Amino acid sequence: MHNQKKNQGFSVKSVVATGIGAAVFFVLMKFIAIPTGVPNTTINVAEGWLALIAGLFGPVVGLLVGLIGHTLN
Repeated sequence: MHNQKKNQGFSVKSVVATGIGAAVFFVLMKFIAIPTGVPNTTINVAEGWLALIAGLFGPVVGLLVGLIGHTLN
């Protein structure tokens, strides 16, 4: 009668966070950038979103959001 939780993969929360996080990452990467004074250089706000998602949901979700977002871009 041991109540051990079996490792069943990702939770629903992690899967949803990965999907929504990758979609927002893609939109931020594609359409929003802050220009700087240096030619051909912009500040990308998508990396801040990626750091936030990784901090909230963990490194695996952050990795997947980054990989999927960069692949779509």
